[in-house]
Amino acid sequence: MKNLKKLSFILACGLAITAVFAGCTDSKSNSGSSDVQPTTRKQIIKDGKDLTYIATVIGNWKTQKIVNPNGNLRTLAEYAEEAKVKEDSVMMTFNFTEDNTVSVFIGGKTFDSTYTFDGKTLTYIVPSTGKSSELMYNPNDNTLSYIDEEKDIINILGR
Repeated sequence: MKNLKKLSFILACGLAITAVFAGCTDSKSNSGSSDVQPTTRKQIIKDGKDLTYIATVIGNWKTQKIVNPNGNLRTLAEYAEEAKVKEDSVMMTFNFTEDNTVSVFIGGKTFDSTYTFDGKTLTYIVPSTGKSSELMYNPNDNTLSYIDEEKDIINILGR
């Protein structure tokens, strides 16, 4: 009986030590990383074109929140009231299609353009200026962010 208790104790200690060391891993080599990357999505090929990244942004996006100049997160209505501006002046909407075209509504103006998307940065051309503009994609909360340097705000878009 004493030997059985001793053996049980030794096995229990061995299991406890194994459990402790199993939880200790090098985060660089941990294949179960919590960093969600768009590349983990199913690959989509259509007409010989890789649409894997594009598929993450296809559809309608609109302003959900705004980070004001003080760094505070506000709804569109709250920001418009604080800044004493019309919501349309800071509202952004985008409708991305799989053929790399986009319909854009920014600051009360509408235009069509083309875009590219590399899984992190979405770049589109503003036709009136011919300059490119960028939105940053956050796969963790599925949002797009636009930094408006002129107004000193960050426009956060969602679906």
